[in-house]
Amino acid sequence: MKNQEMKGRLPLFDGTNFGFWEKRMSYYLMPLGLEVWNTVLNGYNDPPTLPTYLDEMKAYIANAKALNSITSGITNSEFTKVLNCDLAKEVWDKLVSL
Repeated sequence: MKNQEMKGRLPLFDGTNFGFWEKRMSYYLMPLGLEVWNTVLNGYNDPPTLPTYLDEMKAYIANAKALNSITSGITNSEFTKVLNCDLAKEVWDKLVSL
C-alpha cells in the first residue's frame, strides 16, 4: 500500500541533496511530455501576449506544467530564491546554481 501511495509523488527539495532531487524531478517531468522536459532543458520564449497558434499554445502549456511541477516540488524557503523567475528553465537553472 505504501508503494502505491508514493507512485507519481512529487519529489520535494528542501535545499539539501540537490543532485538526488534533480534526478527524481527529471523522472517526474519526463512523463508529462517531451515538450515539458524540453522546456526545462532548452527554455521557452514567453510571448508578450497570450499565444493564439496551436504550436505556441502547446509551448506555453508545457512551460506552465514544468513551472508548476518544479515550484510545487520545493519548500517555501527554496521558493523565495526563485520567486522572480517566470519561466521553468529560469527556475531550474537558478536551483542548479544555488
